[in-house]
Amino acid sequence: MLRFLPIALLCGCVLPLPIQGEVPEETLPPFFDPGCQLPKPAAPEYEPLTDPETIEYSVCGVRDPNAEDRLYYRWFINYGKRGDFRPFETGVERGLVNTEEGSTISTRVSPCGDAVFPDGEDQPDKLHRVELIIADRPFLARSEEPEDHPTPNQVLPEDAHHVRVTWYLQFQNSCD
Repeated sequence: MLRFLPIALLCGCVLPLPIQGEVPEETLPPFFDPGCQLPKPAAPEYEPLTDPETIEYSVCGVRDPNAEDRLYYRWFINYGKRGDFRPFETGVERGLVNTEEGSTISTRVSPCGDAVFPDGEDQPDKLHRVELIIADRPFLARSEEPEDHPTPNQVLPEDAHHVRVTWYLQFQNSCD
């Protein structure tokens, strides 16, 4: 038995090397070029008698460091005021393709025509909030959201990353 020991040692006990798996790519949040955010300033004053009927809100250079991610977004105006949690506008269901040069995400609002800017006591002298949420995963459907979630229509999967852009709008006079 001992005479086979040197042969066994020469033939070697091959110790297997640990299997090296691929390190998963770190997922990072989307971003945009803060230099091309409109309107400027982020809290413009709106004069219904002299300003244009519509205001364009936009960000450009929107992209994600993870090349395979798609971009999903939702616009909200006065989110949560008077119990209204609905998005004003949503992005394409399949998401925007992430490109090196980035995308522009924009919407136009009519402060005196859109119902999200209520007349009466909320105008003037009240700030109105316009928000854009950009995510690297699709927003959950209302039926998939946890019950009593504090931010309905803004819920994302646990592995999602997002960036939020906020503007404020101050009316100088009533729309009448």
